[in-house]
Amino acid sequence: MKKLLSILASLCVVAFLAGCEETVITMDDSADARVDAVIKSYIAELAGAENGWIADVMTDEGYYRFHMTFTDDNKVTMYTDNFYYTELNGVSMTSTYNIRSLQRPTLSFDTYSYLSIINDPDNEISGGSGNMGLGTDFEFEIGGYADGVFTLIGRVNRVDASLRKATAEEKASIEAGGLMGVIIDAITYQQGENCYFSVGDVTVNVLFNGRSNTFFYIDGNDVAETSGYVKIEQDKTIALTEPVVIAGKSITGFVWNEQTQQYSAVVDGEQVAVEAQVEPIFPLHYMLGPGKLYTVMQTITSMFPSTLESENQFGYQMMAANAGLYSAFRMQLQLVQLEFTTTESGAPRLLVEWVVGGYSGYMTYYIEFNEDEDQFTVTDMTFEDDTFGNGAYFCSRAPAALAFAQFWVGKTFKIEWASVSFGSYVMGQLKLVDDGGMPAEFYGACFSD
Repeated sequence: MKKLLSILASLCVVAFLAGCEETVITMDDSADARVDAVIKSYIAELAGAENGWIADVMTDEGYYRFHMTFTDDNKVTMYTDNFYYTELNGVSMTSTYNIRSLQRPTLSFDTYSYLSIINDPDNEISGGSGNMGLGTDFEFEIGGYADGVFTLIGRVNRVDASLRKATAEEKASIEAGGLMGVIIDAITYQQGENCYFSVGDVTVNVLFNGRSNTFFYIDGNDVAETSGYVKIEQDKTIALTEPVVIAGKSITGFVWNEQTQQYSAVVDGEQVAVEAQVEPIFPLHYMLGPGKLYTVMQTITSMFPSTLESENQFGYQMMAANAGLYSAFRMQLQLVQLEFTTTESGAPRLLVEWVVGGYSGYMTYYIEFNEDEDQFTVTDMTFEDDTFGNGAYFCSRAPAALAFAQFWVGKTFKIEWASVSFGSYVMGQLKLVDDGGMPAEFYGACFSD
């Protein structure tokens, strides 16, 4: 529980009238003076940390980590672990901060900083969705300070955050790019392979997503999923912020063996080796489709490593559609969402939503599944679920948008785990089976409906 800082103020005035004389007695320190003293002590503490501070800030993706060095004249210099911007690795940014007296003393980062990026309402900048950034904050109420740690809570979204004093070793590593390095190392661990470990008789598939870990395992006859947010230290230790329980056993994190260059899971306090293999532990088609664990895939253009037609027709088609829509409406194609569902008679279909400048348009695709081959074929496209006519209107005004919508029809796609990663999302891909030498892979973050 966070310790709440409260300041009780009172002003006592006692007036004695004796003839024409009046005497007023007041307290020596006013409430404002005491608050000001607390704020000054916080600023002195922040500025006095020789090696700066490690800041952990919760977002919709999990914790983002920053290194911050404060001065007593309201300057703050930051490093970020935002791996969407690898060019910022080991690059500092100086901005300003302030501590103000609001309901509580509040730490505000009041000019553009690395925190501004994850708060940006432009999804292409923040990597968020719904024009809400990553659902985090850049103003934080100070809940308390003890043992070298500030406990913070976001003023708007009420996210958890903290500042702890960094060590000299951490500071040196961060200045050399180590802050972003540890999270990139985790995401790329055994890249191209599938990691797993044993919890008793249960095989657990683990995805190292950087800010969270996702676990898949067989529960009865179905594949189950659970996730946990993590914090990664400079020694590559991955600590789950809350234990994950599978098969009655508690998983608390992963430890790194420098000698073997491998992770081990910590299960009920014991280390269990993490193994890897090329073949999927649980193929994605077991989990993605109508009535399955995941029914939704969402994509944005920045998920595509290439938008060259020769390298990925989907990336090319989506960028061309975006350009056409912007030319016609001065609005961007912000998001494409695929929802695997069924008709009233139980036939599978794919409902596709385009979000263009905040307006939604819909296309409906009829599909046939081949479960044995992990594939489905798109047989037809209609606008029957396009209630307001936006989807049809987008396609009528932008030929490239119509081409993107019709690209799916008559083609067969294989359901696979994605060959790319994007933040902490569980990523899948739909790969065109007969591409004629022109590859097409649709990447998307997988969600339950």
